[in-house]
Amino acid sequence: MNGSGNSKNLTKVTDDLKAKGYNVYKTGTTSKTSKTTIINKADVSTDITDEIQSILNTGIVQSGTTSSNSVELTIIIGTDYKYENGRYTNTNRSTVTNYLPTIVSS
Repeated sequence: MNGSGNSKNLTKVTDDLKAKGYNVYKTGTTSKTSKTTIINKADVSTDITDEIQSILNTGIVQSGTTSSNSVELTIIIGTDYKYENGRYTNTNRSTVTNYLPTIVSS
């Protein structure tokens, strides 16, 4: 879900996740939010959520309820996600450190 207010961010995140082998099930927009959030709906390992944080160069991880459409993670891109001129510019990066399930933006 794109809550950053910038449609290019959604395209960049989707492309980056697919390039790393993740299945992006669905994308869309949501109201603007300041923090990028990775909602773990299926108790996915921290190796995976850490890798996604690394790909995004930001993001907090929260637990969520299991969804009926087999989406394991939902990512909400916030205004803290910045990708400009070929590089990440976020200064509020969470700690990060890697695997591949079916995910993401619902």
